[in-house]
Amino acid sequence: MLILNKLEKLDCKTVITIGNFDGVHIGHRKLIEKTKIMAKKLNAKSLVFSFCPHTLQILKDTSFKTIYTNDERRLILSGLNIDYLLEMPFDFNIAKMKTDEFLNLIIENLNCIALVIGNNYKFGCDNSNFAMQKYKNKIVIENVESVTFDNEKLSSSYIRKLVKEKKIEQLEKLLGAKYFIMEKILHGQKRCVAFPTINFITDKNKLLPGDGVYYTTTLINNYKYKSLTNIGYNPTVENEFRSVETHILDFSKDVYGQNAIVYFNEFIRGEIKFDSTEKLKAQIQKDIFYVQSK
Repeated sequence: MLILNKLEKLDCKTVITIGNFDGVHIGHRKLIEKTKIMAKKLNAKSLVFSFCPHTLQILKDTSFKTIYTNDERRLILSGLNIDYLLEMPFDFNIAKMKTDEFLNLIIENLNCIALVIGNNYKFGCDNSNFAMQKYKNKIVIENVESVTFDNEKLSSSYIRKLVKEKKIEQLEKLLGAKYFIMEKILHGQKRCVAFPTINFITDKNKLLPGDGVYYTTTLINNYKYKSLTNIGYNPTVENEFRSVETHILDFSKDVYGQNAIVYFNEFIRGEIKFDSTEKLKAQIQKDIFYVQSK
């Protein structure tokens, strides 16, 4: 997958799907799969056209949090066998574009011959939809039916709701993969009542699951380990800031400064303020026994 960070002239013909692709959920994957099929049929290259930052961070709320960071989204898309990923810088100049302007832009610069979009997708300040089969006889417009869940259209907004509500198993089903955090492990070891943890500073724009303890799997250097992850303020020791701490079972290697991916398997329990650190230790040991049994 070749990554582009601006519009540039491409010599090859392209079939494009467009959107924020926050979460790269099963609805997004359906669009991407259709894009790849059309590209092969038309002897063209597949291209995912996304925006960076997320459009809502510019248009509505600068504090808006995304399901995945840009790096995490790239990792997922790199495994879907697409030819190009364009991360288009989004600003108010782009937001002011009309539909015709945008379509002409991708035709002239990206040599687009077909566009794959959801059946309700709209673009441009004129809020036009693409309920058409062709645009000026230049590109084919392929509308794809939305994926539904509980009789409602699946959306990134619904996925964000599941993340906040800690519904990990349901989240995995609708993402088409496990929800994860990918960050660099902080230097310097922090110990939580005798249980060593790896620690992260997560991207300020990333949406984290609700506070609590989770059964996770941690990937470091291509090896997977069972782990226990706590998100929150650790009320027993009264941390000032919300943190993500992962205890890897039966692990003692020095991995500080390396990248890790923490996959979420199951929500175990909420955060509890214990009367003493001894009671906290006893509960953590119970949590570890639970993870070992999985």
